[in-house]
This record gives sequence, structure tokens and C-alpha cells, in this order.
Amino acid sequence: MKLLKSLSLILSGVILLLALGGCVTTGGTPSAQSPDESSLSGQGASSQGNEQSSDQELSGPVEISWGVQRQKTSGENEAYERVAQAYNETNSKGITVTVNFVEYTDSAQWNTWLTSQLIGGVANEVVLSWHIPAIEHYKKGLLVDLKPYLDQPNPYSESSSSWWDNFTDGLVNQNMDSITGVVPSVPLGTTAVKVFYNKGLFERLGITELPATYNELIEICQIIQADGAAPFIVANQSPNDDHFNWFHRMFMDQTIEPLIDDIDLSGNGVVELNEICAAYDKGLINLEDPRWAVPLPILKEFSQYWYPGYNGLDKTTANDLFIRQDGAMIMAVGHTLKTYIENPDLDFEIGFFSFPYLTKENTEYAVEKPYEMGGAPQNNMCIPASASGDKLTAAIDFLQFLSSEKGAALLAEGLWWTPPFKEVKSMPDAMAGMYIEGSTSKLRLLAPQTDQLLYQDDTKLGQLFLEGKITAEEFSASLNEDLKTSVEALKQSNDWNEANNWGFNP
Repeated sequence: MKLLKSLSLILSGVILLLALGGCVTTGGTPSAQSPDESSLSGQGASSQGNEQSSDQELSGPVEISWGVQRQKTSGENEAYERVAQAYNETNSKGITVTVNFVEYTDSAQWNTWLTSQLIGGVANEVVLSWHIPAIEHYKKGLLVDLKPYLDQPNPYSESSSSWWDNFTDGLVNQNMDSITGVVPSVPLGTTAVKVFYNKGLFERLGITELPATYNELIEICQIIQADGAAPFIVANQSPNDDHFNWFHRMFMDQTIEPLIDDIDLSGNGVVELNEICAAYDKGLINLEDPRWAVPLPILKEFSQYWYPGYNGLDKTTANDLFIRQDGAMIMAVGHTLKTYIENPDLDFEIGFFSFPYLTKENTEYAVEKPYEMGGAPQNNMCIPASASGDKLTAAIDFLQFLSSEKGAALLAEGLWWTPPFKEVKSMPDAMAGMYIEGSTSKLRLLAPQTDQLLYQDDTKLGQLFLEGKITAEEFSASLNEDLKTSVEALKQSNDWNEANNWGFNP
């Protein structure tokens, strides 16, 4: 999603999309693409007319559909089917859920498809989204506010007084619009990003202690490199390969933490877009400032231990290299462990640990505690505003099942999603310990869901920087110019300014 287009451009893109192919019906593949799928504008739309009790009786049997992305393997697609089947067998209300698999090549195509479905009023009753675009869709009157239902008990939960209480503390807050308080989506997973390593290689080289600090990691890299192997496999062919962006964000989180209290105006522990704008205007966010630029020389140093040709490696190739034991370590999201273990070519034992933290030896700005990638809402589900009556009641009921202990266990077992809930009784043995050990980012400035321009250019500039084609100062200046462009567009489209406290004072 590109969040930086003007409202007029977005509307023209949607009109073009509708003119070319119309709204895609459920079960289809997106037939046309628009240049963008939403903008950060609008004053919000009420869904109060759709609100009703989640335990309201249905007038009769009702069928709803669940819109999700088609997975790469039949086993993963079957996992979705098993979840729907379990719900159909569990609920006693006459509700039947069918899974609608939608093909798409990337998140932009999915968002284009979803936007056209929502505008056309033909979206599935429960559909995949991301938490930030879901808030923007709600502002346009396209989604239901789930907050009233979250305050009620979840009939499928064994231990919580309200649906809200199912979730790990603070996770749902990331789905809430800090200005309006609405919650247009709920997460069915979160992400734990870990360093996976070759246990056999570590043992052979006498590496018995896993690293806690960055310097300890470098020492291990030096031992592995001296033995003739590549210490770390990094994919940096495109922004979607994540690795450079992950490292940059983790290091930055550890140096700018003292600024967060002043940036987080709402005090909810999450920095939203309007707060980013306010912080930029006040000079609190300045990517050319030494505190913000700390990660760059550290990344340059770290890159000497990466598998050669990293700027030409994509994530799939990097994973293959790890399986072939061409490198000792690799960063990956938690559910990648399932892919590794099920690979027939794997003939070594895999371990994992959290990425080590910076200390004062690395930078005076280090807070000397771990910050991990992950902890954000994942696999968010929302309900279109077009759902009403029995359809809305059924959609709420199904979403409550998905976000219960049983639903989380099914999703973890079949898809290896890291549950966002407090209690899950059934998890794959190999996933034991797959949780967030340190802090996670409160300011996801360079995240793809926050701003596509910054996210894309972070990797592109990173490639040039690591190749020695631009300096660290040029990198920071270019990225800071992106930030300025983003902030100005956001302020204009949302009418955020100092006079109205960047949207907090209507």
C-alpha cells in the first residue's frame, strides 16, 4: 500500500479500476490493478447502524465466506479448510463458513482487490487485511468497528471475561485508531523473528554459548568465517526480502527509545501516523541526526560477514543456501521453521535465538537491552460494513472462534502462526520458545505497513550504501527527504497541524 498519494489520485485510480474490470467477485483473481488502494484522509464513518450483540439469535441458517490468500502448498490451504470445518462442527447456531482463496502476487495487489471488493459491497464477510490500512478503510465507511464486540465476552474462550482479554496485553492497541478509538480489525497472529542457526556447525567449532550482545555475535561470525564458511546469509535483492530493513529497524529502535515518550502523544505505547507528523514538525524525528543515523556504520561492519552477493539474493535463494549449509545463520520469521523442517534436503538440526543487542561499546546511544523484530499484529481479519443482520452476527461469531484458544491452536498447528493470545494449549513441539523475548518497536517508521516510500527506499539506498556508491550522510539525507515528503502529504490529506494538535483536537 502506498500511503503517500493524494486523495484525488486514489479516487481516480479506483475509478480506473472499476472501469477496466469492475469489482472482482469472490473467489476470483484480481483482474485489474490501480496505482494505489487507499489514502490517509477522511473523517471516519460510523458503523453504529450495524452494531448488535454478538450473541444475537439468527433468524435461520446462514452462510458466510472467509477471504484469505491462497498459500504455496496444499497443506497450508488445507489448514484453512480444517479451521473452517472445525468451526462449522463447533457452532450450534446454524452458521456455515466456506473459505474463499484469492490469488495475488504481492500485498499491493491484495489491497487493490480488497478495496474494490469493499467499495463494490461484495467482499467476503470476514476478510484478511493489515491493521493500518484497515483503519483507513474504516474512515471511508468500508469496515465495521469491532470495539463494541471486543468489550463483550467471547463465547469460545475458556478463561477471559471479554473478547479483548483473549489477546496479549497491548496487541489490540496497535489495531486501534488513537484519535477515534475504533478497532476495525483483530489479529490472528503475531510475528517472532529469530536468528536460525546450524547447531552441528556451532558444536563442531566449539561455540557453546549463544550470543546476547552484538559484539558476541561478531566474535562468533569471526570464528565461522575463519573456518571457511559464511557466517550469515542475508537476502537484499529487494525490499520484500526484509533483511536489511529488519537490521536497520532493530538497531534504530535501540538508540531512539528515550525519545518515544515525547513522540507518543496518546500514551498508548504505539506511535501512529499523526504522531510521526507531529514529531517530525517538532524536530524529534530527524534521520540525519547522529542518534538516528547510528545503524549505518554498524550495518556496514556487519555486512562483511554476510554471504557474498547479498544484494542479488532473494529470500527463497537465501533459505535454500541455509538448507544446503552454505551459511551458518539466517534471520527469518518464526513460521519459516516449519518450511525448514519439512524440507527433505535438511540434514542438520536447527536452533534459534533472538538477535543480540547493542551495547555502549557500539554506540553511546545504546539502551543495552534487546529489541526484536516482530510483535506486530499479523493476519488481521476485518468485517465489511456491507455485512448486516444475520451475516454480521455470523461473521462476529466466526471471528470470535478464530481468536479463541482453540482457534489459535488450530492456526498454530496448521500454519505455524505465532499466537497473539495469552493461553494456547496446543502448539507444535518445534515452536517451543518461539515468542518475543525482548522489546518490540513502538515506532515502526520504516515498516512496509506504515509507509511504502520509506520502506522501499530504505533497502534501495541500503544497497548503494553497502556497495560504497553513496555515503552514510547521503543515505540519511535521502531517507530524511522521503520522510519530509511523506509527512507533508499526510498532513495535507488529513488536515493535521499544530493548531489542531495533529488531529487530536477536532
